[in-house]
Amino acid sequence: MAFPLHYLGSRMGSQAKLLAKDVMRRDVITVPATMDLWSLARLFSEKGISGAPVINGGKGIVGVVSQADLIRNINALAQTTFAQSAFYENSDPEPGPKRPMLRARDIMSPVVIECDENTPVDELSRIMLKNKVHRIIVTRKGRLMGIVTTMDLLRIV
Repeated sequence: MAFPLHYLGSRMGSQAKLLAKDVMRRDVITVPATMDLWSLARLFSEKGISGAPVINGGKGIVGVVSQADLIRNINALAQTTFAQSAFYENSDPEPGPKRPMLRARDIMSPVVIECDENTPVDELSRIMLKNKVHRIIVTRKGRLMGIVTTMDLLRIV
């Protein structure tokens, strides 16, 4: 990874710092709030990601969903008698009313931790620790610009 000149200057004693815009991923994979758990698991596996912002049409980002959310909910479903029907649409093994399939909106965290693209990296790490999150959404005037994950921060150490 190539670092910008203002970062290199900080290594030589200047006051410049590495910023969110220098380490963020710009090609953010988002998921619709209506995506089912099976599709979500497949997407995470195929793209090699551990979480994503959840979008809801014109409302923008409405939450964040992670592998931990997915695993926690799949495990909970596996322990119920209706596990198969809740996970797979219209496949209830027992007679009775069909249960709706769980979607990203049902398991996501509605708390979205955001920062400006000019937020210093050391502040990002403090925000992650304080909020116990592994990803911060980078925005400019409310618009999604990128995402910074704990892995992104580890790459610069």
